[in-house]
Amino acid sequence: MEVTVKFVLRRDLEDKKGQHPLMLVLHLGGKRKLISTGIKLIPDLWSPEKQEIVDMTAKQKAALEKKFRSAVPPKGQLIQYQDDLLGLRNKVRLKFEVIQKLFFGNPLFSFCSQTSSMQPECPEKTGGAKGPSKKL
Repeated sequence: MEVTVKFVLRRDLEDKKGQHPLMLVLHLGGKRKLISTGIKLIPDLWSPEKQEIVDMTAKQKAALEKKFRSAVPPKGQLIQYQDDLLGLRNKVRLKFEVIQKLFFGNPLFSFCSQTSSMQPECPEKTGGAKGPSKKL
């Protein structure tokens, strides 16, 4: 089972300055979870293909400041946002790897997922040590 980590700019939510929240999207086992990053950006500052904040020239920044005024953060803040996003992505992947090794690398759990006739059956599948449970 793999985890997919990506960021999405929520274009359906916009504040008065024209900024949209940047969300972390996790895909795991067919499930999707949206988590707020706490970062708001104008759409012109986000590249969905590259999954990063756009590196803009002084001319582009001046045009955006003219259009959005105070909604354009200074370059230092954009660099900090990008570092935060990379750190968040790495943190999620690292935690998932630890969880995966803990459960799927552990011999106690690994025999439950194997179907070899030499291995005992998983207790959850047979009803545990007491035998199969009876339905009332």
